[in-house]
Amino acid sequence: MIVIAELYARYQSTLSETELNVAAENLLIFAERTARDYYSERYDQFGITISVRVEIGSSRVWITIKAIGKALIIYAGVRQGIDYLVQDPPKLARLIIPGISTTLKFPAERPEYHARRLGLPGQLRRLFWQVELGEISAEEATKRAVVLLEKQGETDGVPTIEQRLSSEFHNLQKSLPPTADERRSLESSPPAGSQDPPRNKPEGPQPFEPALASPPGTGFRRRHRRGVIATRDRETGDVRISRY
Repeated sequence: MIVIAELYARYQSTLSETELNVAAENLLIFAERTARDYYSERYDQFGITISVRVEIGSSRVWITIKAIGKALIIYAGVRQGIDYLVQDPPKLARLIIPGISTTLKFPAERPEYHARRLGLPGQLRRLFWQVELGEISAEEATKRAVVLLEKQGETDGVPTIEQRLSSEFHNLQKSLPPTADERRSLESSPPAGSQDPPRNKPEGPQPFEPALASPPGTGFRRRHRRGVIATRDRETGDVRISRY
């Protein structure tokens, strides 16, 4: 499974120990229902699973959405699929985060801080940008992509995904204008002192993703956190709660 979206929210209000299990289960059900409505037929097609983590203190909530690795190659092109997948976390955040406080019974409370991450699709899109900018080669991008997949624990379908990624990285690299060194190697006697203009960077947003938790402030002291993680058993369909 690969992470395709991560949402985070922090609230001033807190929950009691006795409320944690029920709160996490309710939040999991809410997130599943909202994600199923949003993804529609893709929900089952991608084999989507969701986990919810809730900590008490100043309440912190993490919602992680995963899919099968083959979700990356369902579309005609891997990059096309990645471009579709990275559009989902911001839209899901707008649907899910406003409902967290209601589900946890923090009436009308807005989170002190919230963020979303693009998951593995966002990391792979960054590799395509780096190849396009000439920062890394197609071979290096492929190696880094495989490492990212393995870190996610994704093994099913990796050879196929690797082949598709490698092909698209190489095709992208071939489509780029030659670098200054490449042009000079093709010219038998280049004009003395000639300089080639730098490549133009592709238009689009910079590859920045906010952290899922704000950095600790001055005087922050590490302390033991207490919370629960709610998941759904794929075999039985039951909600499973684990405490830490």
